[in-house]
Amino acid sequence: MAAAVIRRHQVAVSVFVLGHICATGCGGNAQPPAVRDVRWKAYAVQQHGCAHTVQLRDANRFDGVYTLSSDRNILACSRRTNTEDNAPYGIYVIEIASGKQLTRLKGHLDSTQCLSFTTDGRRIISGGGESGDVRVWNVDPPRELARIAAHAKYVRCVACCPLRDEAASGGDDGTIALFSLNPLRIRKRLVGHSGGIRCLAWSSDGTKLLSGSWDGSIRLWDVSSGNNLFTGQTKFGRVMSIALSPDGTLALSTFLNGPDQPVLLWDVQAGSEVNRFSIPGNPWHANRELHVTSVSFSPDSTSALFGTAFGSIIWWDVSEWRQMSHNVMYQGEVSEVAFSVDGKEAISIGFNSDAALTIASLRVWRLPVARSQEEQGDKPPLEDAGPGDRK
Repeated sequence: MAAAVIRRHQVAVSVFVLGHICATGCGGNAQPPAVRDVRWKAYAVQQHGCAHTVQLRDANRFDGVYTLSSDRNILACSRRTNTEDNAPYGIYVIEIASGKQLTRLKGHLDSTQCLSFTTDGRRIISGGGESGDVRVWNVDPPRELARIAAHAKYVRCVACCPLRDEAASGGDDGTIALFSLNPLRIRKRLVGHSGGIRCLAWSSDGTKLLSGSWDGSIRLWDVSSGNNLFTGQTKFGRVMSIALSPDGTLALSTFLNGPDQPVLLWDVQAGSEVNRFSIPGNPWHANRELHVTSVSFSPDSTSALFGTAFGSIIWWDVSEWRQMSHNVMYQGEVSEVAFSVDGKEAISIGFNSDAALTIASLRVWRLPVARSQEEQGDKPPLEDAGPGDRK
């Protein structure tokens, strides 16, 4: 982030706690509010449209497994549950521009839990369920290349190194396995988390690995030595998603539990939290989940995308710590967000409901031209919200 200055402040709003207004972070036994807290709806108003949509196979919000190729041209998707006759659901490989299915891989007999493309896009790494195995698949022609027992039980995340023929996996056993892909073998195991590993992200130079765990912490690891370089421990419960900036200086983490479900910005070099953002409103009083489900840094490390549990995607200026725009893409949860390679488009995967069927789709839209806050002439939604803003 050349010459970028991070403004260290928090976007904070008031929430209902103990039947009265207090600052975010207060504790106590929540009492039913006189009215519903709907401040979150400021982020649920359509801002601009969608340029391209690819309808995906039906899946519910807990079931879908997705990954994008590094060039953002191909999508691989699967499900964490098998078909009704208990056959493997399979891994579907789809061309994003046309929406055409390119191939189908068999998948894991006990369910496919996670996916990741190798950098060249020719292979896919997948993690299994009860078996705890990791498999390598060739995309064209479609076939399994190798498999290895990586964890005692469920493999929750896999991530491929951007520079070398290596990958990492995280499991319910709380360990991270580092392995070479050709031949497939585990060469190191990272131990330190006290809970299952939820998510992994490599640094762009392939020297470091960021992990997020159910123990509420994120950790940065030196891949070569296996040393833990940084630990960010919070009180917010299970880590939902993470991102490591391409320049390697910053990290983002989101969380699943509690009335405060923030996005945290970390300076991994200084080993400290820099900023935080929360969707305005208390989820208990809004009668819905308000957490940010997925995050992604822009290629130049200056902005990020936040995908929410209620279908909106927020484009956020990381250095100024303010919203640049937001877009309502789905009725339900956003599962994945990513930038295009040039950083000019946003890509998301999320869910809409059609009667009893939940429909997943990938959507692409061009991000608006970024303007300064002075040029915009307005404020981010509810940055200075007070009691009069609750309806």
